[in-house]
This record gives sequence, C-alpha cells and structure tokens, in this order.
Amino acid sequence: MADALIFVVVEQLASFLLDKLKKEVKLVLSAPKDVQELHDIFDNIRDVLDDAEKRHVKNVILNLEKNEIKKVPEVHG
Repeated sequence: MADALIFVVVEQLASFLLDKLKKEVKLVLSAPKDVQELHDIFDNIRDVLDDAEKRHVKNVILNLEKNEIKKVPEVHG
C-alpha cells in the first residue's frame, strides 16, 4: 500500500517538475527573440526622439529669426 502511495506522489511530483522545466526552457529559448523585440522598440523610440529634437531645434531657429526680423529698425527716408 505504501509503495502505491509513494508511486502516486512521485508521479505527480514528476509531472509538476516536468511542467515547470518546460516553462523555464521556453523562457530561455524565447529570450533572444524578446531581446531583439526590445532592441527594435528602443530603436524606434530613439528615432522618434531624434526627430522631435530636430523639429524643436528647427522651431527655435525659426522663432529666433522671426524675433530678429521684428527687431530690425525701420529706415525712414
């Protein structure tokens, strides 16, 4: 009777451990794909930030030019 109980416990434990092992292996095998996805996301974020910075600088320059044009004194002849 004890042998049967031990067999059932070991069988359930083995099943549980195999399931956990499969999940861990899946995580390890999918890690490079996840890292590449994160790399691509960060590249996209960098591109958006670079574009926003360029547009901001362009706007600042345009505003400075507008202000300088306004400051030029009018010549009355």
